Amino acid sequence: MISTASARTTNRGFSTLEIALVLLVVGLLLAGSLGVLRTGASAVRIGAAEAFQDDVASQLIEFARGNHRLPCPDSNADGFEDDCSGTALRTGGVPYYTLGMEPGSSIANISAGIENIRYGVYRHSTAGGTGNGGADLAVLVERTGDAAGDSGYRDREDFRQALRNAGDEVIANGVNDSEVYVTGDGQTSGTEDCQANQVANMAFVLIGSGAADLDDSGTRFDGLNHAWRPGGSTALCASSPNKRKNATYDDRVLAYNFDALLGELN
Repeated sequence: MISTASARTTNRGFSTLEIALVLLVVGLLLAGSLGVLRTGASAVRIGAAEAFQDDVASQLIEFARGNHRLPCPDSNADGFEDDCSGTALRTGGVPYYTLGMEPGSSIANISAGIENIRYGVYRHSTAGGTGNGGADLAVLVERTGDAAGDSGYRDREDFRQALRNAGDEVIANGVNDSEVYVTGDGQTSGTEDCQANQVANMAFVLIGSGAADLDDSGTRFDGLNHAWRPGGSTALCASSPNKRKNATYDDRVLAYNFDALLGELN
């Protein structure tokens, strides 16, 4: 006779240790997910800021096409260009309203007010020699000999001549550190040194602050770009557009040299 024994099943709940381990795993997974979400949101925000900076550059070019000059910087953060006639103003804020744009803070969302992008313009009034109108790119000047009332008086060709004058000036006399210029990128264009390595003067420069104050300078403008901050000095040297972002630098520099801007006007 075969005897069968009934098996008794005992239901046992989770121990405190097991619950703690499960909660730990869930917490780690949630933390990782939140980190990915934060990283993704940051990338979107930075991408929007960079796209807005590109749009500012495009609007500066459109302004030059229609007005035969570049706008004067905004020195008082009202969104409008200042009057550059008879002044030495070369750097300041972007004159958004003059360009027909809205201020960038609501779009870029990485700095306060309308101060997340700084703007610099080349203004050498005697570049290329005297008597040719020079190369003050923020002032409308007749440079090709047309008389007032002529169809070519103070037109786009005069602005083209200003850009040629600026290029001739640099060829003849080298980089002028009294005008906006960029230094090296720390790699192919040499060291980042505003005195020892003045790489090139630029028609205009746009410095976009990064999302964080990575160099602990007190503003989001990092490295030598800190001097371009609102209320800063009259610094004219900008980081190279080719400088890579690193642990202490997340700015973005856009710069057009004279030939590049000349090409946009043809």
